[in-house]
Amino acid sequence: MFVLQVELLECIKELVRVERDWVPDAEGFSVYIRPTMIGTHPFLGVGPTREAMLYVILSPVGPYFPSGLKPIKLYVETENVRAFSGGVGNYKIGGNYAPTILPQLRGSHLGCSQVLFVMQDGKSKGGLVGESGSMNIFFLIRQEGESGELELVTPPLDGLILPGVTRDTVLKLARGFGDMKVSERPLHFDEVERASESGRLLEVFGTGTACMIQPVVGLVMKDSEITVPFDGDAAKHWLAKAPGTAALPNSSSDEPLSLCGRLSRALLDVQYGHVDSEWSVVIEP
Repeated sequence: MFVLQVELLECIKELVRVERDWVPDAEGFSVYIRPTMIGTHPFLGVGPTREAMLYVILSPVGPYFPSGLKPIKLYVETENVRAFSGGVGNYKIGGNYAPTILPQLRGSHLGCSQVLFVMQDGKSKGGLVGESGSMNIFFLIRQEGESGELELVTPPLDGLILPGVTRDTVLKLARGFGDMKVSERPLHFDEVERASESGRLLEVFGTGTACMIQPVVGLVMKDSEITVPFDGDAAKHWLAKAPGTAALPNSSSDEPLSLCGRLSRALLDVQYGHVDSEWSVVIEP
């Protein structure tokens, strides 16, 4: 498997060299690289394929948010599930998107751009927080007590959650910041509700390959809505910072609070080579 990964990376490098004229040179613009695998066995029926094709698609893309970070609302779905235990929720396959279509339509009628799936587990009134459409979801919560510690929470990789690359990057960056607790743990929706009621829910955002960081300003249910804070000016402050400064440990002590903005700046610094990173792969001409 490791040999296959190395060979595929070399193929992607050569593909980028061939299509170099399509690579934008301005920040915010990029080339979307999507490895894909499909079954090609000439057989119609239900069963494992004996043949498959692995190929890579390239597409130049512009800024996901041309005018800056644009927050959205999420529809909280508690009836239909995106994935279930023992299924394939932790894999990037087309079948995972079929159960999301009807909830997405319901949410759109309520002014929501995406769906937050909350699965009833019989252990709490609110249910277990899962994914948001095609995004992983994060919550910045100030904990109760005198310390008031900041905790960034995302659901764990328990077989229901897609192990997104941006999710992993955000976790590592946030842990490097050094000024908050970063947790991968089960999160019940009633904990989110309690945090909102007491003013301790500070930010909510999704992560994905295209959007990178997607701020959320509302969690909409059938008969109520949780308003989530989002400071657009604070986000702009972080996005405008000098490259390489957003990811410095404990650098936010005298800065406005916007984890969305800070993470976006830090991700852009890595993506465009403003800082040295173990995640960067240099392609020689």
